[in-house]
Amino acid sequence: MAVGASCLHRPAAVQAVAARAGPAPVTSTIGCTGLPYSAKQTRTSIKARADGTYTEQKQLQRIWRDAEDRTRTELVVKTPSGGEYDVITVDDPVARAHWRWSVNMSSANPSSKKIVNVWPFADKEGPARCWVPAPQQEAVKRFPGYTVEKLPPTTTNGLPVLGNRITRVFASGADGDKHEFTQTTEFWMSPDLGVLVRHVLDDPRMGRVITELSDVQRAPPDPALFKIPEGYQMRIDPLPAPSPIDEIMKSIKPVLPAPPSK
Repeated sequence: MAVGASCLHRPAAVQAVAARAGPAPVTSTIGCTGLPYSAKQTRTSIKARADGTYTEQKQLQRIWRDAEDRTRTELVVKTPSGGEYDVITVDDPVARAHWRWSVNMSSANPSSKKIVNVWPFADKEGPARCWVPAPQQEAVKRFPGYTVEKLPPTTTNGLPVLGNRITRVFASGADGDKHEFTQTTEFWMSPDLGVLVRHVLDDPRMGRVITELSDVQRAPPDPALFKIPEGYQMRIDPLPAPSPIDEIMKSIKPVLPAPPSK
C-alpha cells in the first residue's frame, strides 16, 4: 500500500498508522522528553584475520532527538562502486511509527524510486530508553554467569559519563563454539542527556565494536528533520529482522552506577 508523502502528517494518516501499532507499555510516556540534542555517532568494527592482521570498518551516522523524544538518524552507506547515499530513519513515539527513506539513492542506483518505508511500533514498544544510573555500591558485583565492574567517572568527548564493564564467560559448546570464550561490554552513559555516549563490545564472534558519540549539541533540532520530504511515497512494511549483533545484545543488560556524590 502506497500513499503520497504529503499525507503523512495529516491527522487521518497518522491515526491510520497508529492503528496498526501494538498497545503502548505503561511507561511509554517517560522516554527522554525535554532533553533534545544532536550528535555524530561513529561505529568502528575491528576483526582479526587468521594471519594476525586486522581489518577495520567505520560506519558514520548523525543523530537528532527533539523534546518529545522523536529521533532521526542519518546513516551513510557506501556502495561497492565507491558511491554513497544516506539512509534516514525517524522513530516517532507520538505517532507510534517508524519511517525510513533514502537520499541521494539515484547516484548509487539510477532506477531507484523515492519510497518511504513505514512500520508501526511493535506490541508494547515505547520510546527509546532514557539511560539512568542504577545504584551499585560495590566495585565488583557478581551474578550467576557474569560480573559487573563499576568504573571510575570520566569525560568522553566533553560529556561527563558514568560506566561499568560486564564480563561473561561462555563455556565450550555455547552458541556452537568449540572453546570457552570471554565477552566484555563497557557502557558509558551521560546522566545529563540520558544517552549512551560510548559502548565497547569485545566478543570473539564479532571482534571489537566501538560505538561513540561526538560533536554533541544541546540545541533543539529543526522540526522539519522529523518530516518526510515532498515527492516520496509511503509503503507499509513488516518489522525488519534483527541483525546478528542485535541477537547478541539481547542478553546484555547494563547495570549503571549511581552518579558521584556532589
